[in-house]
Amino acid sequence: WQRDEQARADIRTEHGWNNKIVVVYSGSLGGWYRTNDLARLFATWHELDANTHFLVLSNQEPAKLIEALHQHGIDSSSYTIKQLKPSEITSWLSAADVGLSLITPFYSKLASSPTKYAEYLTCGLPIVANDGIGDTAMLFDQGIAVRVADFTPEAYVQAWKELNQLRDAEPELTNRCRNFAIEHYDIRFALTTYQQIYANLAGKHQ
Repeated sequence: WQRDEQARADIRTEHGWNNKIVVVYSGSLGGWYRTNDLARLFATWHELDANTHFLVLSNQEPAKLIEALHQHGIDSSSYTIKQLKPSEITSWLSAADVGLSLITPFYSKLASSPTKYAEYLTCGLPIVANDGIGDTAMLFDQGIAVRVADFTPEAYVQAWKELNQLRDAEPELTNRCRNFAIEHYDIRFALTTYQQIYANLAGKHQ
């Protein structure tokens, strides 16, 4: 995967997003993935800045998300929902400015790193996410993700402020997100890490 600058320019021009802040959510809807909170977070951000646009990439039925968005006062002109082939996802992620992830933080999720993290970062997107999921703490520490403290409007406002501070302070944020993904999520890195783990385990049993 890599960021597609041409697709970004084409999609944003076609949809009138050139002056928008496009917030993307990619992946499953419902269950662990807090559909109502996604809607409420975006509604909070849209109230703070009407130039935000919500892009949802999911092959699941979006009716509950659409209902939640409307309940929170979001008009259909302020969101776009796409069902895509896997080969199309990179282009649409590249058209966004920030990737969103809200997941219920159960104990089992501490060892679960969402695929969307790597996808967002590879396409140059900083992440906004709640804590207690996979390796979010590392992403927060690296300054490529913003923490949502809890699922309240107050926390969403604070996350919005921190996101904008991060984006304004670092013109090279896109490249840093990509470089981090290449260094930590590349398949070669994963293979090397697993080999080291198995070698250590084998050594302990000799």
